[in-house]
Amino acid sequence: LAGLQAARTLTSAGIQVTVLEESDRVGGRVTSDLIDGFICDRGFQVINPSYPEVARTNLIPTLDFQSINPNLRIQDGGSEFLVGLNHPFPLIFTTFKRRKELFNEFFTGVFLANPDLISTTVKRSIMKSFLFGRPGVPARGVGEFSKALAAGLTDVRFGHRVERVEGKSVIGNFGRLDADAIVIATTAATANTLLNLYMPHQMSSSTTWYHTTKDELSSPAYMAIPTKSAIVNSVAISQISQSYAPLGSHLVATTTLNSVSEDRIKEQLAHIWGTSKWEHVTRYEIRDSLPFMSKGSARPIIRASESVVLAGDYLQLPSQQGAMTSGRLAAEELTQLRR
Repeated sequence: LAGLQAARTLTSAGIQVTVLEESDRVGGRVTSDLIDGFICDRGFQVINPSYPEVARTNLIPTLDFQSINPNLRIQDGGSEFLVGLNHPFPLIFTTFKRRKELFNEFFTGVFLANPDLISTTVKRSIMKSFLFGRPGVPARGVGEFSKALAAGLTDVRFGHRVERVEGKSVIGNFGRLDADAIVIATTAATANTLLNLYMPHQMSSSTTWYHTTKDELSSPAYMAIPTKSAIVNSVAISQISQSYAPLGSHLVATTTLNSVSEDRIKEQLAHIWGTSKWEHVTRYEIRDSLPFMSKGSARPIIRASESVVLAGDYLQLPSQQGAMTSGRLAAEELTQLRR
């Protein structure tokens, strides 16, 4: 998203842009696959319309956007209760310590790390967006958002792997391309390799599992947060948008942070959703899912040289907002250089 937002901003300023994309589609991690009739996003993710950068695009109304239920189903040992906008009382009658523990269970799935280790500034910004926004997904998958971002770009080249940057030139499997300026919209690790830099960085990794069943699910409208479990969260994504699964089937997306077996996942899904009949659709092991912004972590540089600017969520916030903000700022930096 950082690269797309940079390209959109530069294009709007009347600057000719060429986007080099190593894969076969735009969007990086914000993309979707169609597998046996199921739409599987590459990692469970939602789009928050309240993010300023997302709102700035004016694309959400064009995407058949489906909002997620603003409530959670907390499974705490043998007990279960609902919390959220429609169920505020369970939190009111719990201790402050317990409320904090429950919020941490939820935000572990947001940060893909222990929230207690995350920078307070980062934590407040992300939490605010969840309080005032209604996240959701485009009916046909989050990849539709990336496609919409790229729709106005006239020169996007797929299968172009950049291997190094020399001055104002990029070299890769396509040969050499010269430019007036370059935006490196990658992970911090890739930017380090391309530019021979050393930017300290930490990344969180995760696995998203997709399973299907035709059985009736327990409370399918609620995101399930099982405490003291290998599962961070589990969502009946086809309940948010029916397009995610063929008629008569449910599609469930489940997030884990640590290594866990397929049998163990199905065992816990049975406990969460009330059925033991599960078929595996696919899973995505996503290395470097999100930047881990710990307390006291420094912001990396944004300009690598006079003509090379960096972009990526690791420069701002571990979110779509952070990625898109960094892309816009990188483009504005280059626009200023041309004046």
